[in-house]
Amino acid sequence: MEICITGGEPLLHPHLIDILVKINSILPNVNISLITNGVALSKQTDEFWEALGRYKVCIQWTQYPIKYELPVSELHKKSQLYGFSFRCYGGDEDVESIVSWRIPFDVKANQKPYDFIFCEFHRCNGSLSIRNNKLYLCPQARSVEHLSAFFGEIITLQKGVDYLEIDKIKDKQQIKSFLNNRIHLCNFCNIRKRENLGKWLPSKRYKSEWFIIDDENLN
Repeated sequence: MEICITGGEPLLHPHLIDILVKINSILPNVNISLITNGVALSKQTDEFWEALGRYKVCIQWTQYPIKYELPVSELHKKSQLYGFSFRCYGGDEDVESIVSWRIPFDVKANQKPYDFIFCEFHRCNGSLSIRNNKLYLCPQARSVEHLSAFFGEIITLQKGVDYLEIDKIKDKQQIKSFLNNRIHLCNFCNIRKRENLGKWLPSKRYKSEWFIIDDENLN
């Protein structure tokens, strides 16, 4: 079993070390991975590095084609000193492996239930997410509110369908039912148009990067 601490960017969370402590107290034998873009690694204190070693955290550093203050060689030294592990993806030697993907949202919710083959989308059930005391089935459900707020397109999640409030879960059967059913957001998520956009570049914040243009709504 693995718990991945993601974001946004987890290194910006003011209570990241407390989160590691809590995870370890509840699940002492679980593997913990910290997925980061690495920009803030150079700003971390000894307390942070010591916590990584104490709880055997694996740093998963996705290196984008930008300038970093902490080189991989320095991270390697720290991993040996403090006893944590790390993996790097991308960087100068493998920059072409970092690509941008688009899973567009259809704001008209024209994605019909029978057009969606639940098991063919690898992130369903494989990437359960927790955010603000809510359990989500996929990363899209966890993050879509940010796109809606920025672009003014309202995609409303339904409580009990798109997410569960953790402190209101009654029993295991409620979780099983949630995991085995298609969520409301699937009406908006056009998996069939999931595409590799090529070499990674910063977002230009165009609406077309994230949402289906009207003439794309036809399946």
